[in-house]
Amino acid sequence: MEMPILLCPRCRAPVDRRISRTPKNTNRPFYVCSSEKGIKCFFVWVDVLLQTLMNQLLDEHEEWLPILPQTTRVAAIASAEETQAEHALTER
Repeated sequence: MEMPILLCPRCRAPVDRRISRTPKNTNRPFYVCSSEKGIKCFFVWVDVLLQTLMNQLLDEHEEWLPILPQTTRVAAIASAEETQAEHALTER
């Protein structure tokens, strides 16, 4: 028996991992609600979810930055700066 790692935040149904077959996002993995009611009330791209979680971890644990590989640090800092810039634009 496989245990779901994620549950839909709205209906609490298990979340399935699927692969996009659209021309714009070919082979891009995503998570979607597996509700049997035919309504998909949750969707997120895997890469977006991972980046969001990584940013939250780094915000909460900046002391980890020195032990992370250089590429991870650069990506995390760049992503955090982009997020701050986007947030500043939306607050105007």
